[in-house]
Amino acid sequence: MSISFKDFHGRFLKDSGCIDEPDLEPISQAVEMANQWIADNMVKVINVETVMINFNRKSVDSLQLEGMQTKYRNTQIVRVWHLN
Repeated sequence: MSISFKDFHGRFLKDSGCIDEPDLEPISQAVEMANQWIADNMVKVINVETVMINFNRKSVDSLQLEGMQTKYRNTQIVRVWHLN
């Protein structure tokens, strides 16, 4: 048995561009998606947390956008830690 995690975020409502910032659905949508995934997959949940994702930082996070300029844009996602 091992631990794993799955990230959930709302759909993109508006794509980003050179000037525009991306818009995501509210965190409540991510919570709904996480609840549905947990119910559908009957996983053993260890922990649930919100995670701030910085769109400007290159990382191994599950949500990453390329091409953002100097604006600092963060968003929240829901991360579900579970047993495999």
